Amino acid sequence: MNAKFVLRSVLLVWIILWVIFLARQSKRGQYAELTYLYANEYGSKVRYLLGDDLEDLLAFSAENLPRGATYDITGFERFSIREVRARYYLWPLYRTEDDPEFIISYGDPGTSPPGYKEFKVFPGKGAVYSREEAI
Repeated sequence: MNAKFVLRSVLLVWIILWVIFLARQSKRGQYAELTYLYANEYGSKVRYLLGDDLEDLLAFSAENLPRGATYDITGFERFSIREVRARYYLWPLYRTEDDPEFIISYGDPGTSPPGYKEFKVFPGKGAVYSREEAI
């Protein structure tokens, strides 16, 4: 096998994969979304990916919870992309299910969990609860 044959084979496979990628059916709206993400600044991209409500709740939490605090976040399906994005946004805070200092509840806040008190409520967006002795 010579090098030209290998190079041509690799190039041919690469071209075929790109043709399949461009011709596939399930890319409706994909290019408009990519154009938006490339054209805007970081803050706009985050709001677009998270949604306004969740970004407002997470921005408040990131600014007002003490560094190194533990938290749990509710209102998502476990390990959904929105939960993972929210955890990434709140880094360096530490997420734990075992007796966190704060509970961030996305969506309809309802009542505070037992042993926690209301820290901040965002009507229609969610709430942040602190452990009774945390503050």
